[in-house]
Amino acid sequence: MKNINLFLIIILLSLCVVSVSIGKYYIHPLTVMKIMISKVIPIERDWIDQMETIVWNIRFPRIAGAVITGAGLSMSAAILQSMFQNPLVSPFILGVSSGAGFGACVAILLGLDRFTMQLFVFAGGIIAVSMSCLLGKDSSGVGSKMTMVLSGVIVGGFFTSLISAMKYMADPYTKLPEIVFWLMGSLAYVSNESLIWLMPVTAVSMAALFMCRWKFNILGLGEYEAKALGENTGRLKAAGIIFTTMLVSATVSMAGVIGWVGLVVANAARIITGPNLVRLVPVSALMGAIYLLAVDDMARNISDVEIPLGILTSLVGAPVFMYILKKNN
Repeated sequence: MKNINLFLIIILLSLCVVSVSIGKYYIHPLTVMKIMISKVIPIERDWIDQMETIVWNIRFPRIAGAVITGAGLSMSAAILQSMFQNPLVSPFILGVSSGAGFGACVAILLGLDRFTMQLFVFAGGIIAVSMSCLLGKDSSGVGSKMTMVLSGVIVGGFFTSLISAMKYMADPYTKLPEIVFWLMGSLAYVSNESLIWLMPVTAVSMAALFMCRWKFNILGLGEYEAKALGENTGRLKAAGIIFTTMLVSATVSMAGVIGWVGLVVANAARIITGPNLVRLVPVSALMGAIYLLAVDDMARNISDVEIPLGILTSLVGAPVFMYILKKNN
């Protein structure tokens, strides 16, 4: 398993260097590495200032945003799938993304700053996942796998309708284009400032989920079995939902609503590692980072006009997920 993680880390680092190099203004990978190393070790400059500006102020924030978003969505999906014992569960399916998207739309409509927008995004995600959990419970307080999925679909549809209402009320010349483009998902506006601002939320959420991943394995045994082992399942579920919602909300406020990432990557990683979250979570995070970074490279290079990430992840994710379902019966 350590070899798999090391292999994925090497691929991710290599892809990061390639991603910084490619674009409308090509920079040789060796030059990119020199520019990065120069921040740590003084070396002779054989590049122009324009290259350094492109690397650090334009491409580096975008690549870091893609890595954080892909890893966060995939890690969250792996945790949620184990918690609810359902491989179809993801932040997108449970309605977290739609709720967070609604919160962001309200913030955009009101013209709020980035910090307040993050609070709205987080509140929308918490409300959405809470509604999904409440609707998914039966009379005994334990929901079935299918009920949880259907509840997420209902809640997601509800918040999607609210988003449509926000778009209808938005000014068609100023606010509406911003909302529409943001909902399709893009990393074009990620900056070093936004990364610094969101880093505490993402770092704390990822660290908490990573360190507690072995505990979430207990929830995968089932509600009654986890209680028999002495675990406070309610508190453990609440912690998992809060941290995954914080993580997803942070990625939504940074990159918009991007579907199919967590659902596809977490299931693909499970084929490699099995259901044990101790192995699954780090592999899902690394695979998610690689996947979204590769998709973002496609989005900004295959056409003269940048393609929104949400379109590509859906076009790539849906067939891949159908293949996974067919292969695993």
